[in-house]
Amino acid sequence: MAPSPTSETVTMFKYTIRRVMGLFPILFGISFFVFLILHLIPGDPAEAMAGLGASGEAIERIRKELGLDKPLYVQYFLWLSSILRGNLGRSVITHEPIAKMISFRLLNTLKLAIGGISFAVITGILIGVVSAVRHHSIWDYIATVGAIFGISMPVFWIGLMLMLLFSIKLKWLPAVGMGGIK
Repeated sequence: MAPSPTSETVTMFKYTIRRVMGLFPILFGISFFVFLILHLIPGDPAEAMAGLGASGEAIERIRKELGLDKPLYVQYFLWLSSILRGNLGRSVITHEPIAKMISFRLLNTLKLAIGGISFAVITGILIGVVSAVRHHSIWDYIATVGAIFGISMPVFWIGLMLMLLFSIKLKWLPAVGMGGIK
């Protein structure tokens, strides 16, 4: 016979359910905030999509297609339902579906993210082990100073410096695009 759940397990389950249920109002609030910010940005999306020199009729047609002629609350619920269905709209510049543009670039993004996280975890574990085994040695101090520098520097700056080193100086990696190690 299976053991009965303890009160701690039940309490933790209830806590988890409450936290998950609390997530929905937060996501709703964030989506409303994003929608509001998009509408407060100066400029008319219909004019941007129509291009320079577009007629008033063309702009009105685009405004009607996008639903920008409807009240704000109707626009919000139409926008939210589109987002929940995976329709992220079309690019103003290329007129391609945004979901297609994201999916096209997702594989390379995942490769970079998994590679970077793997490198950071393996390097961090190795440096941590060396620092623990050689406590108060020169290697421990080098690891500590290196960790402090790594945490203190902005990630974008470290990325630029690594690009400068491996792409420009050593010419091991391409500065842009995908390529292998030379």
